[in-house]
Amino acid sequence: MGSGVDRYSGGRTRAISLAAAAGVLAWVALFVWLGASQEESGAASAAPPAPREEAASAADRGDAGGPRPDVVALAYGYDIQDERLVVGLSDNVFAGRVERVAASRPARTTIPGEGRPQTPYAVRVLAVVKSTGADPLGEGETALVNREGGLSPKTGRQQVVEAHYCGQHTIDRPLAVGGEYLFSTYYERRRKLHTLVAQPTGAMPIDSEEGRGAIVAAYRLASERQENPMTLAREGGEGAACD
Repeated sequence: MGSGVDRYSGGRTRAISLAAAAGVLAWVALFVWLGASQEESGAASAAPPAPREEAASAADRGDAGGPRPDVVALAYGYDIQDERLVVGLSDNVFAGRVERVAASRPARTTIPGEGRPQTPYAVRVLAVVKSTGADPLGEGETALVNREGGLSPKTGRQQVVEAHYCGQHTIDRPLAVGGEYLFSTYYERRRKLHTLVAQPTGAMPIDSEEGRGAIVAAYRLASERQENPMTLAREGGEGAACD
C-alpha cells in the first residue's frame, strides 16, 4: 500500500487473527446470510459481510459519569483500515457532501432479529472513484447514504457504533450536515440505499478541496489493488483478511 493511502487511513493496523471457533461459525453464517440477501435484493454484486453485534463494556466506551450515548459494538472479520479491502467490498466509492438528514426518524435495520437504528442522509456526489453494482453513481447525482446509528427505538438516546476488527477497535460518530466525506458503500436495491460498507472508515472526513483531491487519488490507487476480504477468508482462512 502506498504512503498516500496510509495518510488517510490513520495508519495501517496489522492483524491479530481472529482464531476463536465462534468467529469461524460467524463467517459461515455471514456467507449464508449474504446469499439470501443477494437473492432477495437482486443486486449485481454481493453485499459485504454484516458485522456481528457485541456488548460494549464501560471500559471500552470510556464511561466516566454523565450522560452518554448508547454504544453498540460491531465485530468485523476483516481490516476495515485497509482501503483495498473496503473498496473491494463496495459497489460505489465517491467523495460527497452531506446535504441533509433524509428522514425525520432513522430507518430501522432490515437484518432479522436486530433493532439497531439506521440514519439516511442525502449526499451530493462530488467525485467518483468506483461506480458499479445495481445503481452506479455519477458526479453531480444525489445518493441516499445509509449509516448505522441514530435515535435508539428502545431508549430514545443517540446510538453510536464501536467497530471491532483484527484486535483493534474505534468509535464512529454521526455524519455532519455540510461535511464532505469519502464514502464506500454497497447498494440495497429494495430500500434504494447506499449503505456504508464499514464504520467509521466507510465515511472518511475530507477537510478541504485540496484534501478531497488527495484522498480521491489515494482511493483510486486502492481501487487498482482492491481485494475482496470474503474471497481472502475463503481461500486463506479466517485470519487472511486481517493480514
